[in-house]
Amino acid sequence: MIIDVWTQHISPTPPGVNPEGENVFRNYGMLDVFHHGTDVARMIEAMDRHGVRAALMAGDNEAVARAQRAHPGRIFGEYHASPTDITGGSLRPTAPTTRSTPRRPSST
Repeated sequence: MIIDVWTQHISPTPPGVNPEGENVFRNYGMLDVFHHGTDVARMIEAMDRHGVRAALMAGDNEAVARAQRAHPGRIFGEYHASPTDITGGSLRPTAPTTRSTPRRPSST
């Protein structure tokens, strides 16, 4: 089983705002993602084409939570705490966390 452990939910960035970022995404043939943001349905289609079963996704907590709810068992969210408010209160994940542990055959 293939699991992609480094995916990002990227918010749209208008052309010309971040030329360095545009260059990186252009080099990978993904400038449209940089400008329009992550299309999760399109990402799932690409995962299916390449045999990827699940993905760990980082990014805006609310957007990641929506992606995880829309694609349970395929997208697993990472929670990102704000580095500017790490002591200002309790940290609560916005995305529900699920953990699946593979069952091991019994040795008896």
